[in-house]
Amino acid sequence: MNSRLALNGLAKATMFLFLALVAAGCQLAPFDGQRVSTTTSTITPSGYTTVPSVEVRVEAYNVSTGAWVTWLSGTHASASVNWTTQDGTKLYAWSYPASTLSSSYWKVGGGGATYGTGGSYARVRTFYIDSSGAKQYILVARGDWVTCMTENFAGDLDGPGNSVGYMANNCFSHRGEAYIYTSGYREGPSTCAAPAAAPGVNGHYMLSQLPTCAQQITYNHMAEKVSRALIDDHYRVYHNLASVAGRNDNVGACPDNGGGNCTLGGFFGAHERYIRKVQRHVSVYDYPWMPTGNIPAWDSATSVPSTWWTGVASANGNCNSRTSGCTGWQSSPSITSASASPANPKPAAITKAQVCNITTPAALHSATIGWHNSTHTRLGGAFATFDSPSYPLFFLWHNYVEDVWKDWKACGFSF
Repeated sequence: MNSRLALNGLAKATMFLFLALVAAGCQLAPFDGQRVSTTTSTITPSGYTTVPSVEVRVEAYNVSTGAWVTWLSGTHASASVNWTTQDGTKLYAWSYPASTLSSSYWKVGGGGATYGTGGSYARVRTFYIDSSGAKQYILVARGDWVTCMTENFAGDLDGPGNSVGYMANNCFSHRGEAYIYTSGYREGPSTCAAPAAAPGVNGHYMLSQLPTCAQQITYNHMAEKVSRALIDDHYRVYHNLASVAGRNDNVGACPDNGGGNCTLGGFFGAHERYIRKVQRHVSVYDYPWMPTGNIPAWDSATSVPSTWWTGVASANGNCNSRTSGCTGWQSSPSITSASASPANPKPAAITKAQVCNITTPAALHSATIGWHNSTHTRLGGAFATFDSPSYPLFFLWHNYVEDVWKDWKACGFSF
């Protein structure tokens, strides 16, 4: 089978799965990763269903019994349409009064790496009973749901932002339930230090600031997002055409995607969207070293810690994803101790002190792309291939490259 056709079939199957799930509706509050002050804070569950008038029930996980139990019941979705998406899907609102979770639903921190340190967390999910008597669990939003559901990129593979297809594939938590954290809760053991100060670079920390234990937690959560779909998305970035470098939407056919469209955009704009896929995934953990999902950045003038040398292995074999018949991706060989110190500092022309001397995205691309490419090559292994997003390091490295883009945009140029 042609690998391109196989990819399209996989993408369509994934889309149908998500559409089936979103067909039930969504829980917007509490969202996954929400913070409350204490275990006695009130919570106001709300959202939409795609079926009018159904009773919506909210479950919470009882820590003492290890079972999901009904927490709230009796509220019905509206009988009239409250929102119609761009593709015509009708949504019916539901909302419960502000309520408090009893102590039996809260897991106290202090359990080391498994249960975190300090504070507590609870787990909540929502469903309704359909006409056949079956439970229909509904998708759970993240904290950025408003931005995600209203963004609209021209010609996007998933459709416009306020369509069911786009929302289902981009705007909901992978966990399928809302973890609610009190203000004192932090993932990891107490011996794994929290940041002593706020991040100083474009809302994120540098990798060199993270203790080794925090690096492992960060790596693990980023690794959860690596999949064939994520690898395929990298080919939707037009890397080498300077004239579209700033674009964040469909730039048409391009060689990076085997003749398919580069629907994420050009080098800077598309990587900004691409990185956000991982940032959104990790945002639900509300981990202090990744505040609101802002992953760290790795400076190519420094060495790569060994935690980040390996890629996430494919369950379907180590093969280049563009090879006919490959349903996996390439993640090895790994970065080695010999190649982990590329000694490739950011060129002076694109440092924050000088980047405002560059006046167009095309010129910025020209000043950046050689440094970008040579860093991939110097690190070697599968990191030097287009399947390099199999390494969580890819996103830390590109976060550093994207700092160039953010610094340049802050100069105030029109593009």
